[in-house]
Amino acid sequence: MNQSLNKKIQSNKLATLLEFKVTLNEEGNIEVFKSQLSPEDWNKAVKKHYPAYDNKIVIGNFLEYLKNSTTELEKSLKTYF
Repeated sequence: MNQSLNKKIQSNKLATLLEFKVTLNEEGNIEVFKSQLSPEDWNKAVKKHYPAYDNKIVIGNFLEYLKNSTTELEKSLKTYF
């Protein structure tokens, strides 16, 4: 994940912080897909490549919030279905 973030930052493209998808498959089962940049990977990449980035703490805190929120959402989905 760390290399992916570095490449995206260097190429001035968008860096995906979180993808969360809930689908209904052909068998009628719910599937949950999650991909997110961890706060730890974020901190390593920014510290190494962009130590003067002004919003690094804000983004790190936001990633921690997303991590906690999606964990709670996944728990809720598991108990619901």
